[in-house]
Amino acid sequence: MLDELIKRRVLIVLGKGGVGRTAVSAALGLATARTGRRVCVIEYDTGAPMAAMFGHAPAYVPIEVESGLFLAALNGPRTLEEYLSLTVPSPRVLRSVLSSRLYNYFIQAAPGLRELIMIGKLYHEIERRPANLPPWDVVIFDGPASGQALDLLRMPATAHETFGASIVGREAHNVTAFLHDPTKCAVVQIATADGLAVSETIEFHQALKDIAMPPAAIVFNRKFSVPYGPPAVSALAHLAQRPNGSEWGSYAVRARRLLDAADRTDQAAHTLHEQTGTPIIELAEHLNVHGRELIEKLAAELAVGFNRHRPSREKSIHLG
Repeated sequence: MLDELIKRRVLIVLGKGGVGRTAVSAALGLATARTGRRVCVIEYDTGAPMAAMFGHAPAYVPIEVESGLFLAALNGPRTLEEYLSLTVPSPRVLRSVLSSRLYNYFIQAAPGLRELIMIGKLYHEIERRPANLPPWDVVIFDGPASGQALDLLRMPATAHETFGASIVGREAHNVTAFLHDPTKCAVVQIATADGLAVSETIEFHQALKDIAMPPAAIVFNRKFSVPYGPPAVSALAHLAQRPNGSEWGSYAVRARRLLDAADRTDQAAHTLHEQTGTPIIELAEHLNVHGRELIEKLAAELAVGFNRHRPSREKSIHLG
């Protein structure tokens, strides 16, 4: 399933705040790069927590943090300038535009344009990447939390309706068509067993379908499991009935609580699949593990889902 997922050129990773969206995005990027692909992970959060996990300062220009894996953090002004550099005919004119009072007034007066160009960065990195730079096999976008993400994804279509046949309108149309092409882009939702996370994931899944961007997969993060079943709990309870068996009784209570927690996790994953009809990728819970160590553990789990064939660089640039 993961092989099919990364045939797309762009993966947009979304989810409720606190579900581990950034850690999963980083792990997906790392696991994909280790198959021999050239991967760029773009952070929407200007604080760049992912870069910090890899021990790097935030950077708008992608930096290589491991062989084949590059990180970049979106930067509003830099993204706008990059966009203009693609549409304004000469460096001299561009400098004049950027320094003009009208330009700065327009940007402040049209905040939707900022969002359009930021989400358009994904389109630019695939379709308009300069010929003198090596192309990306996969771009992974660690997007904002669900509500803000929906506004971001709606913006290109809204801008196309607003600006019509103008330069901005045509650009919005191109970005919209790119994002809605299931052979090039895929949305990946992140969820956990938390009740609010499950309900919001289901609600957000429907909202994404309504804008013609149905998720291709749901990553069920922090899946809690135990290496035993009800018979083991029953055995402990039986031992507790023996003389001086009170200690076994406390073990039985603890084992039952953990088993119940694992059952609730399984039920949450089942509910997500049943309500959305979307394939589920499960990642284990790693207690007291953070930062780069967590990314490595999640990447190792994801690696199991990849075909072991490592594509040549020449072939991999044509994925999707």
